[in-house]
Amino acid sequence: MFGRRKDITHHLSEASPELIQFYEDRARGGCGLIFTEFTRVDETSGACNPNQLCIVTRKHIRSVQRMAEQVHRHGARIFA
Repeated sequence: MFGRRKDITHHLSEASPELIQFYEDRARGGCGLIFTEFTRVDETSGACNPNQLCIVTRKHIRSVQRMAEQVHRHGARIFA
């Protein structure tokens, strides 16, 4: 499964509570594999969207980790 509303990523490029809930709902509904679409790993380049998910700082990583934990609770896998 992939595809999401691009306006629910936190303005600091973290996984927002709304984004985490979005993916958790899909996992709970039976989706087995979730792709988060584009995620940047560089603070200065690679941003295609102002709210693009990012995994650069510890704060970013913690938010994505929370997202993965919520998805895994329902037996699904997530790929960033």
